Amino acid sequence: MAFDLDSMDFLSFVEGVAAAAGVDIAESDYPQMSTLSSATRFLAGSGS
Repeated sequence: MAFDLDSMDFLSFVEGVAAAAGVDIAESDYPQMSTLSSATRFLAGSGS
């Protein structure tokens, strides 16, 4: 199930997750943040 966010909400979400996790999330990685499962996998693999 994908998040139901507009583009500004999504950007705020990605920036907040990046800040909380202490990682940089490149714009090219944004598609990997589109679901909770894929975001979790991405963050787990980022070494955070």
